Amino acid sequence: LWVQIYIKSTSAVNRILRFNADTGNNYSIRLSANGGADSTYTSLSQAWGAQASNNNSSIYLNFFIVNVSSKEKLVIGHDIIQNTAGAGNAPNRREWVGKWANTSNAITEIDLERNNTGDFDTDSNLSVLGTD
Repeated sequence: LWVQIYIKSTSAVNRILRFNADTGNNYSIRLSANGGADSTYTSLSQAWGAQASNNNSSIYLNFFIVNVSSKEKLVIGHDIIQNTAGAGNAPNRREWVGKWANTSNAITEIDLERNNTGDFDTDSNLSVLGTD
């Protein structure tokens, strides 16, 4: 699967991604922010997350998923976060890999959620391209 997501927030909001509505601690990720050292997170309840900042930064995600029902689902992706508006503020970038440790189901649902107050703007979108 090839997934592209654009999130435009109307206020500061924590954004998270889950597969098949699974809220169990079945995810793990490794990421690097702005070319820095890797950070590893295991036994997570989400496949990806972007924390709210003091602004309502837009985010663009581009990632690929190996979606074989009998295997752990492997993910590789990039995201860019707008940061504070204006040319004097560079955007932030992250490279990340992850997995969903489910070996009995293919991904049939991708949930983009917020886990605090704040909202997504109506210009936000999620696109999935793939095949059987």
